[in-house]
Amino acid sequence: MNNPTVYTRAANGATVTQLITDFGHTTNLVAGARLQARADEQSAAATKEDVLLAVDQAFYNALQTHAVLHVAEQTVASRQLLSDQVSALTRSKLKSDLGLSFANVNLAQAKLLYLDALNNDKAAAAALSAILGYSTLEAFDLVNDTEPLAPPPADVDPLIAEAFTKRPEILALEFQSESADKLHQAAHDQLYPTISALAAFGDSPVRDDRVYGPYAAVGVNVEIPVFNGFLYSAKSREADLRAQANRQRLIDLRNRISRDVRTSWLAASTAFDRVNVSEQLLAQANLALDLAQTRYKLGLSSSLSTVNRAQNFVHRHIIPTLPERRIAVRIEDVVLAIVAEKAQAVADNFKNAMRPVTTEMEEIAESCGKSAELAAKALSEATKVVREAGDLGLAPETSKLCAHD
Repeated sequence: MNNPTVYTRAANGATVTQLITDFGHTTNLVAGARLQARADEQSAAATKEDVLLAVDQAFYNALQTHAVLHVAEQTVASRQLLSDQVSALTRSKLKSDLGLSFANVNLAQAKLLYLDALNNDKAAAAALSAILGYSTLEAFDLVNDTEPLAPPPADVDPLIAEAFTKRPEILALEFQSESADKLHQAAHDQLYPTISALAAFGDSPVRDDRVYGPYAAVGVNVEIPVFNGFLYSAKSREADLRAQANRQRLIDLRNRISRDVRTSWLAASTAFDRVNVSEQLLAQANLALDLAQTRYKLGLSSSLSTVNRAQNFVHRHIIPTLPERRIAVRIEDVVLAIVAEKAQAVADNFKNAMRPVTTEMEEIAESCGKSAELAAKALSEATKVVREAGDLGLAPETSKLCAHD
């Protein structure tokens, strides 16, 4: 029948093959593919969360740089006003040129800080535009969150446990590890036989009369891997190593997420604690700034030469007369703080240092006044003696000696 030279015929038919069992090889392949698909879904979710995190970071960075720029603008305006005031006083001969140069230096520094703040603000706006998908620089109206701050949880362990169950990176790697285990089992199942059923049927409409027309056959095929150069063993070993590598990556990812959650919790706790301290510092800085501005308007601190004279006065007159030297050092710190515009030092040290020495400074001033009066009287008496000696016709040496004394 298979030899066309024997009988003339034309036949058609079909063959059907059905796998009976491969001892779990196909089942494990399907399970591994499904787990890999779920891992890809979690990877997509992780990418989405990363994008949202990057947007939040860019937003708060832009909000911070915008606030810094606003402060820099106010600083330039304030120092420009101060420079104009000093310039007017200098033209009126009420301030020295050195004080004007000092004010101009501060103004130049404020302008440099403004330029840096402006550059950082534009860079943050560009980063926010890029992360939102704009190819050009967009102007956004940033609105700060007005809700009251809530303190972080007291314990970080529940946060770490929640991260282990909800972080998409961990879920994706867990699914990949399970998929690798299924692929390893599937590779190992290739060592087992494969049993399948085979059915064939057909007909020969054009044939010789001696050939029977319809035909059919049914059978069972058993494939046993015997000699394949240890291919299946090598594939099973490779799949096993891949599964072990995925498990180790999962452990490493858990450790890194635990570290990140813990450090983020510590940073959030520290930032929350710093809010109250920063508010207190701001209040004290405003108070000290008002005190420093009042001192300047009263003429108590104006130029570098005034400060040098104040330091010299402290070293020459105040320090030797004070019973405790540490108070003198605190007074000197106050003088230096006025120069450097350390408002906090002016607000605290000046009040505390000047109180115990006010009485002694008044006594020094009183004694200096008495000494000046005595010196004036002695000079007047000496002048009278010289005149009387001249009237009496004393020797010139005596007159000179009296004048010298």
